[in-house]
Amino acid sequence: MDITTPIWRKPDVMGYWLPPILWGIAVLYMSGNVGSATNTRNLLQWLLSWFVTVELDQIDLINFYLRKTGHVLAYGFMYFLWFRAFRGHADYGPGRACLWSLGFCLLYSSMDEGRQWFFPTRTANIQDVVLDMSGASLAALITAAVWRPRDLAAPIPLVSWWRQPHVLFYWLPPVLWSLAVLAVLRGLVPVETTLGPLKWFVSWFALVDSFDLKILNLYLWKAAQAMAFGILYVLWFRAFQGDAGVRRGRACRFALGLCLLVAVMHEGLQTFARTPGGSIHDVILDLSGVSLAALFVAAVWRPPYHTLTIAGIAGRQTRSPK
Repeated sequence: MDITTPIWRKPDVMGYWLPPILWGIAVLYMSGNVGSATNTRNLLQWLLSWFVTVELDQIDLINFYLRKTGHVLAYGFMYFLWFRAFRGHADYGPGRACLWSLGFCLLYSSMDEGRQWFFPTRTANIQDVVLDMSGASLAALITAAVWRPRDLAAPIPLVSWWRQPHVLFYWLPPVLWSLAVLAVLRGLVPVETTLGPLKWFVSWFALVDSFDLKILNLYLWKAAQAMAFGILYVLWFRAFQGDAGVRRGRACRFALGLCLLVAVMHEGLQTFARTPGGSIHDVILDLSGVSLAALFVAAVWRPPYHTLTIAGIAGRQTRSPK
C-alpha cells in the first residue's frame, strides 16, 4: 500500500466515505432555518402555481406530508451510504455494517433534532427521530435482502436497471400497494362512501336499519384492511423470494418487517396529523392478516425451480415399481 499518498487523494476512500459525510452535513444544514416549514411551503406554492391553483390549507397539508416523507427518504439514503462504506471498503460483515450504519443514522437524527432547539422557526420532537429511524430500518431491510458483494454481483448497467422487466414485475407491485394502503387508510376513501353501495346491495335480500348498516360497513372495512395487509405480505414475499433469491425464512422475516413498518407508519401519520381514528388494535388487525397470509404462503409456496408439472406427477404415480 502506498503510504505517501494522502488519504483524501485515494479514490477508493473518497468514493466510499465522502458521500455519507457530505450527505450528513447536508441533512444537518437543512435542520436550520433553511429547511423550515415556511420556506418549504413557499417553494411548494411557487411550484404548484405553474400547474394548478391550490388553496392554502391544502398546500399546508401537502407540505406536511412531503416533509415527513423527506425524513424517511433522507435517512434511508443515509443508511445506504454508510452501509456501502462499511461493507464495501471497511470489509465489515453484514450484521456489523448494519449496526454501525443504524448507529450513525441515530446519531445524525439526534443531532438534527437537537439543533432545531436553537432555531425559533423549527420544532424538535422525538417523533421525528422515530420517523427517521423508520426510513433507516426500511433501507436496512431492503439492503439486507438485495445486497450482493462485488465479487459475486453480475455487472448491471445502473442507467437502465429500472427498465429491466423483473424489477418492475417483482418490486413495483408491493411498493405501489404499500402507497395505496397508506392512502386509503389515511382517509383518501372515507368509510361513509361505502354505505350507499352496501345499502343498495343489502336491500336485495333484507331490510336493515341504519345503525346495523353502519356496524356491518365498519366490519367490512376491518376485514378489507386485514386482507389488504395479507396481500401486501404476499407481494413482498414474492419479490424477496422470486427476484432477490432470499431463502424462505429470511423472505418471511423481511416481508413481516415491511408490513409491520407500513402499519406503524399508518398510525404514525395519524399521530402527526392529529386526526382521530386508528389505534394499536388496528396494528394488531393488520398483523393478523399478515400472519394468516404467511401461514398460507408457507403451506402452498413453491419456488419456480421446485415446481412439478401435473404430467410429471401423474407419470410418477402411474409408474410401476421395478
